[in-house]
Amino acid sequence: VTLGPRITPNTEYLMISKSCGPCIKAIKIVSRLQSEGYDVGIINIRGNPAERVLAKFYKIKSTPTLVIREHSKKTKKVVGLQSEKRYRELISQ
Repeated sequence: VTLGPRITPNTEYLMISKSCGPCIKAIKIVSRLQSEGYDVGIINIRGNPAERVLAKFYKIKSTPTLVIREHSKKTKKVVGLQSEKRYRELISQ
């Protein structure tokens, strides 16, 4: 699992908490997508200080939450566990 993203202007962020059951399922799905080249980072909102700052910046209140960005700007948030098909549709490759 890659918790720290390689950041590009279009990197999406999956915000998770390691103690959240649906987050564990989301991590497995998104990790597969990462290995296929999808541009997404997994951020533990209770992780290191930099990850907590990102969670505050994007006003994350529930996990898992996918933060969709374009050109370094948040375009939308998708809250809750999604199917693999839906994550594929939402995340840039």
